[in-house]
Amino acid sequence: MVASGVVVAALTIGAGVALREANEAKQQRAQAEDLIEFMLGDLRKKLQPVGRLDVLDAAALSIAEAWPEMRFELAGNWGWIAKVREAKGDFEAAIEAQCTNIEVLGKLPEVDEDRRAQQLLANAIYELVRLQLMLGRYDLARQMAQDSLTRITAPVDLDSSNTERLAHMIFARLGLAESETALNKQAAAGANLECAARDVTRLLSTDATRNKWNVALAGSLLLNRMALTDTPAPPRAEVDAFVATVKSAAVGSKLLDAEQTRIASAVELALGDLFANDSQPDAASAHWQAAAERVQSRAAKGEPPAMTLLAQGRLRLGATEEASALAVRVQESPYRHPAYADLRQRLAAAAGAVPGRP
Repeated sequence: MVASGVVVAALTIGAGVALREANEAKQQRAQAEDLIEFMLGDLRKKLQPVGRLDVLDAAALSIAEAWPEMRFELAGNWGWIAKVREAKGDFEAAIEAQCTNIEVLGKLPEVDEDRRAQQLLANAIYELVRLQLMLGRYDLARQMAQDSLTRITAPVDLDSSNTERLAHMIFARLGLAESETALNKQAAAGANLECAARDVTRLLSTDATRNKWNVALAGSLLLNRMALTDTPAPPRAEVDAFVATVKSAAVGSKLLDAEQTRIASAVELALGDLFANDSQPDAASAHWQAAAERVQSRAAKGEPPAMTLLAQGRLRLGATEEASALAVRVQESPYRHPAYADLRQRLAAAAGAVPGRP
């Protein structure tokens, strides 16, 4: 009886300690969540007008050190912050947020073996490549994309059934090809696109319903192929089929995100061009109009990529003054993606002038 009493007492004390520790952990997590909410809300609003959003990035790293269990949540939040900053045209601040995101993820224990962490890291690096391309930093974007591709190729080779890793490898390769095309390295870009095309086919054979794959990946592949000048463009039927896929994908609750919307708009512009080349002006105008409508609301919010696409559509539809006005607004932003250079060239051609340096 005495022994059993001792055991019961020990278990009671142990349970009490465990409960107290659990409550303390719960309170600490609640404090961390409150701090994150404050950082993303009131503090961000106060720091942004005075140009001190860098304080938030430093605070995030401090929280990651103090509460390791919050790192995935923190990384996710910083990924969203980057998207918000990008939508406002503050690409440098978006880059800073993605870098913080990567630093937070890098502090995770066993990050090299953690599958979720590796996926988030690959996505953050892809976002950095995109942002560098938007700023016209093609050499830097190319190096980052190459590093990302090198990093993820081995894990994909070791586990060919991991479709998430395969998707990230394709995104890295497409970012590399886009950078190479911008740098006029057409042969290198073409080789990477051939590899990407095979991998996209393989990926979509496993699941052709995910917009991240059948819209973002397939559409980006199409756009990259059409950007090459020394290889035949994709046939109109293939581009038409993609636009049909987009229409069926963007139904119900499966709305396209900002990147998918831009890709869909750009492909639809290109499809209109193909119809125009085939002397079908009505069909061309319908697709140009649809492309413009896709980005109308985002352009109204002042997003430079959307304004660039809207200007492209309006220019093709004959609204040259409106397109020029949009181009002026884009010029005032730091946006220097190859799409902006193309817009300037088209506007200059419409005006009968020699295009200036973008």
